[in-house]
Amino acid sequence: MCSTIVACALLLCQPGEMSVKLTYSGYSLNRNTIPRFLDSWTDPTLDVVVVPVWGSLNFVNSLASAAVTLGGRLGKTVINKARFIIVLEQIGKKLVVAAPIETETDATYLMEQNTSAKFLDLRGMVGNLPEKDSYILAYARSMVFWHTQNQYCGACGNKTQQKKGGHVRYCSSNDCSIEHFPRIDPAVIMLITNESCSESVCLLGRQEKWPAGSYSCLAGFVEPGETVEETVAREVKEEVGIPIFNISYLASQPWPFPSSLMLGFRAQTQTMSLKIDSEELEDARWFTRKEVMAFGPWGHDSEGFKKPRPDSIAHWLITDWLNG
Repeated sequence: MCSTIVACALLLCQPGEMSVKLTYSGYSLNRNTIPRFLDSWTDPTLDVVVVPVWGSLNFVNSLASAAVTLGGRLGKTVINKARFIIVLEQIGKKLVVAAPIETETDATYLMEQNTSAKFLDLRGMVGNLPEKDSYILAYARSMVFWHTQNQYCGACGNKTQQKKGGHVRYCSSNDCSIEHFPRIDPAVIMLITNESCSESVCLLGRQEKWPAGSYSCLAGFVEPGETVEETVAREVKEEVGIPIFNISYLASQPWPFPSSLMLGFRAQTQTMSLKIDSEELEDARWFTRKEVMAFGPWGHDSEGFKKPRPDSIAHWLITDWLNG
């Protein structure tokens, strides 16, 4: 039997049980009908509710496992203090917007007004949240991050201002006036298998910063001038030193930590010997299906191998492989 190596976020389930949807996706905003491209989006007939974001944390009801939105007096208070507002969607007469919480004092005040609500890391809550809530919270988090990182023009250094409902920032200098649009970082994530052994094995690796024993799929960012297929082959060659073939795209996932688009692939190899780049990975090895099924949960304190975060596309890729 082939030996084992490299980590991934996976769902341990029986054949036929895999969900077709990926976390942070699957909820469709009607992006063409909401007033997100209007410079003046305020409408007194609309009921405006706010999705607040404090740094990298979302506002959630930790008891009911649901997103917390703010309307009425609290919503207006947040809007009046915010440096920018992003229109997310309109449902009938309800307009949903995202806004940053600027200070710990303001965050504490909101939690005092909503005693069951807390600002938490979305990744720690997402398994319990409704699909729509996880989507909206991830979208808000990603857009607030982009605005925060683009307060100044990258071309001339002058301040930028929002327009079109928070979906564009433009340079305030008349000599520049460049428009800046939200950016995402495309990244590939791939499950490599070897079918030439007596039984199929998959390649998983781990980084030193992960919880002990945690393994996941190999991954990396797309570089300028590359196709995504070229990125898959390059990253595998760089990290574990093996050639691959039959590169095939399977699915994508928005990953707002802070702002990536994960492109999921499968590929094959007939090489078992690995040459691990110690600057990229602490370890990498081959695992059989039976071995992967025995993995413990991400972050668990027990000994042994651990699966990746259950909300990640790595989880989905491995589950797909487990189902054969």
